[in-house]
Amino acid sequence: MLAYEADLSVQGQKTARMEQRTTRQAKELIEQAACLLGVNASEFMVSVAAKAAREILRDHEQTRLTVPVHQEFMRALVLDSLNERAAKLYHEIGFIDLTNHAPRMLMNMRVVRAAIAEACK
Repeated sequence: MLAYEADLSVQGQKTARMEQRTTRQAKELIEQAACLLGVNASEFMVSVAAKAAREILRDHEQTRLTVPVHQEFMRALVLDSLNERAAKLYHEIGFIDLTNHAPRMLMNMRVVRAAIAEACK
């Protein structure tokens, strides 16, 4: 099975249309690579573009942290409440109790996701 055949996003009825302009050299290069895979240039371009798009989206959705930054991030998500009053305040802003580790609390991931989404607007 060729790589493009395993890609569900390029299978099925082809009803959407895209058009590009390119150089003669790029066109020849694409056609040569497509020929080696036994597909036409259009199938090759859609497959390669879809794969690149998925990788870009995956990289955009993932966050990679260095060890010092990860430690700082975790310090922002995990805290120890000083007393019941402080715990109540932390609950109100989205922290949850860390089971069997009181008074340790953890920022709720829904709150973190919402904050990241808001920051990315």
